[in-house]
Amino acid sequence: GVLRRCEFLDPTTIRAFNHYQNYSDESKLPERATLFIELGDATQELLFAHIEIVRDLCLEIDNHAHFNASMDPQRSQELWAARHRTYYASLALKPNGKAVVTDTCVPLSQFAQVVQETVNTVHEFNIIGPVFGHAGDGNIHAILVHSDEDDEEYMKRIHECNARIVDIALAHGGTCTGEHGVGVGKIPYLKKQYPPPTIEAMATVKRAFDPLNIMNPGKIIL
Repeated sequence: GVLRRCEFLDPTTIRAFNHYQNYSDESKLPERATLFIELGDATQELLFAHIEIVRDLCLEIDNHAHFNASMDPQRSQELWAARHRTYYASLALKPNGKAVVTDTCVPLSQFAQVVQETVNTVHEFNIIGPVFGHAGDGNIHAILVHSDEDDEEYMKRIHECNARIVDIALAHGGTCTGEHGVGVGKIPYLKKQYPPPTIEAMATVKRAFDPLNIMNPGKIIL
């Protein structure tokens, strides 16, 4: 079978989506850890067979799991909307919400453990923060929601939480950024992730292509 997409959403993410969509109680998704999987096969027979394999695996892990499969394009689109609208649904958890978005990535063998530790960390810091990720490639995001009404102490907790989440990923053989790049905010984490000789090697390559330092100057790699 062809695994096209595999996405994880934690209970807070599902709650955010239910609230954002203003669903009736009958239409709400169960507010529990959820895995969205999209399969593709050459024949309908193969597709049904692989759906059953996925179902059996899910129930083997958790015999109380709620398994829902659909081949209807409209129903599929409705289910995937929970993932596609995650960012704005998360912001809506606070009036005029804004967010610090984390972007760690870990080996697939460590994904479940790091997701759990990330969720626990968000709860420990008492922050509103849906956690979700691309389960197919080990990429994990937490949307740490805040607003202009939050005090300095809350914002401090957000940044400390962000740093802890990165430390968790690095401790499990992961990286501080899975898909959004280092930018400015992750400069300290890149220095944690790689030793000075490795960063200097990166700088050497950068200088070879940009001897006048006119491309993205003033960043970590000069």
